[in-house]
Amino acid sequence: MVCKQCGAELVDTARFCFRCGAGTSGDAPAADLPVGTPPQDMPPQDMPPQDMPPQDMPPQNIPPQNIPPQNMPPQNIPPQNMPPQNMPPQNMPPQAVWGPPVSPEPEPDEGEKPEKKSKAPIIILIVLLSVLLLAVAGVITLKILNDKGVVHIELLDELDGWLGGSGGSDEKEEAANTRKNRGETTEEASDKGKESTTSVPDTPTTAEPETQPAVPEVATLMADPGGSSTNELTPVFGNGAYKRKDITAVSFSNNVNGVPAAGAWDVSAAKDGSVKAWVTSGHLFIVSAGKIRPQSCTRLFYGYINAVSVDFGGIVDTSEVTDMSAMFGGDVSLTSIDLTGISTARVTDMSYMFFDCLSMPAFHLESFSISATADVKEMFGLTGGKTRKNQNVRVYTNGGSYTLENTAPADPGPGVPTATGTYKVNTTWLRLRTAPSLEGVAVGQIAQGTVVTVTEVRKAENTAAKDAVYWGKITYNGNTYWVAMYYLTPVN
Repeated sequence: MVCKQCGAELVDTARFCFRCGAGTSGDAPAADLPVGTPPQDMPPQDMPPQDMPPQDMPPQNIPPQNIPPQNMPPQNIPPQNMPPQNMPPQNMPPQAVWGPPVSPEPEPDEGEKPEKKSKAPIIILIVLLSVLLLAVAGVITLKILNDKGVVHIELLDELDGWLGGSGGSDEKEEAANTRKNRGETTEEASDKGKESTTSVPDTPTTAEPETQPAVPEVATLMADPGGSSTNELTPVFGNGAYKRKDITAVSFSNNVNGVPAAGAWDVSAAKDGSVKAWVTSGHLFIVSAGKIRPQSCTRLFYGYINAVSVDFGGIVDTSEVTDMSAMFGGDVSLTSIDLTGISTARVTDMSYMFFDCLSMPAFHLESFSISATADVKEMFGLTGGKTRKNQNVRVYTNGGSYTLENTAPADPGPGVPTATGTYKVNTTWLRLRTAPSLEGVAVGQIAQGTVVTVTEVRKAENTAAKDAVYWGKITYNGNTYWVAMYYLTPVN
């Protein structure tokens, strides 16, 4: 039940409002109450309990007189009854809203700015670090100048000693000796150092060299794949674009910066690019960053019939080579061979090494060590009938010199036939060619012991191979071929 005067909630059995004293029936105003009834503004606890019928107002049903204001309906509570001390004016929203106090975040005044964190500690730290770095740089600079003798500061020597640096007792003694050689005393050097610290002359700085990629100390040059059948038509180190007869000069060097971007190919035995080769206008260049060790010297430059020079450049290592047979065989145009650095200490076969090198003016082999048991057969020999272009060609060795014969016997060699007739093949396999020269295409072969009839013999011109001077025309299985007479033995 609700009081019609003040709106206070009342128990259903109440006859009077405990707050304003109005009767609940509406026909008995508070003014008509008996004397002693408290006015409406008096707290309910001051109402004499004896005036209230006990049966109609059970104490347990009376709302507690100490009910907090917040439990009252907010819409009916007059604003003036709100305790002002609990609601600061600055925190109250402009509208009158009853309920629990709300404390919104204070908004900054129009001229107020958010508080910023101080950057002073960071600035101080940066300044300290800068000062420290400058001090370290200054000490290092003075130390370098001190070591170079531009200035001398004994304190730096002592500092090095304390820190275990490079200014130990040995270097102190060296510095003292340097001053002694200059005729300076320690005090003079110190004074000189003090003067120099105020004006240090500019010292040129040397740029640190760029780190070069690691290269092998000795790179291995591949063996030319021609083998025993090598001739002037054999490709140069496996490159079919060049034949041996196309080369006019050979040079070895360490000029790796000169390797062209196009045209060079890998001639290293390991195929790791450690040895490169290229040809420019007939000149064969072989280059490596370090020493070059040939995998094999057998027929290494055999058949370079148009090469006039071979220069090893002092970088070719032959200390492990044992076979140099026919190394320059057939190089009929050679006039210069620079053998600087070439070792023959372990070579046991030098046969035909300079065979048919008929244009050489002399052979300087002073650096050669030729074993008494080494095979030197036809080392300076000539193909039968050929003559050296220079008379009285001498060979110079570490034991003396001697003169070579000018002309070889007219006979192409013992057992080499030059006439038609019936012959037997004396080699394991004999090639059948389409023309009487090494340029003839090999189209087949016949086995050792095969009997053939030679109907025509021709002499090949401008050839370096002694086994390719004379060619015989034969008929085999109904076809006509040319074979090297060198590999035929007459049948009696």
